[in-house]
Amino acid sequence: MKDKVTEIIEKKIERKSPETIIILGAPGSGKDTQAEYLVKALGYQIISTGELMRILAGHNDKVREMMEHGELIPDYVVEDELISSFVLLPEGQPVILDGYPRNLEQAQKLKQILAENNRMLDKVIYISVSDEEVIKRIGKRRVCTRCGNIQVGGETCQECGAKTKTRSDDTPEAIKKRLSVFHKSTKPVVDFYINEGILVEVDGNPTPEVVREEVRKVL
Repeated sequence: MKDKVTEIIEKKIERKSPETIIILGAPGSGKDTQAEYLVKALGYQIISTGELMRILAGHNDKVREMMEHGELIPDYVVEDELISSFVLLPEGQPVILDGYPRNLEQAQKLKQILAENNRMLDKVIYISVSDEEVIKRIGKRRVCTRCGNIQVGGETCQECGAKTKTRSDDTPEAIKKRLSVFHKSTKPVVDFYINEGILVEVDGNPTPEVVREEVRKVL
């Protein structure tokens, strides 16, 4: 009788395409934490459009200003960075997409991007968190001024010991605007993938450890 690992390997060989998973959720839902867990558990590589945009904002004033005001970056900008990331991946590298797609147009464009890179979408994990919980979490979030580590509370980085600060896009006004944009633009994406039959919803309100166990169950 074949074990689980053998079955997974044979499935990958048969379709000749690396796996791709999407993690959806509002800002502060814990997407990054769960994505990092999946990388350790499954050997995937994270492509975080949020991180890609923060890197881009470092040398693009327009993008930085949009992020500081809680505005969504234009689709073509995100897609260019996403395509570049896929091109740079080692052949056959499985991927977890974090923060993309955020609207129906992006979901449709993603099909084309994946096809051009010999990929297929395996599963969409939607981490559902209440707005109240999101506001509470983000209000406590701080980023390291040296290594970029994001943590909850503390004026000293838990990774490198440098000073931390509140992120420029984590003001109360920006948080509320991002949530409003999320509900308007991303909720239809959830419905889209439900209709596709590949979306699973996980309650993201409990502790990260509890959410992690629920994520593991749906994989």
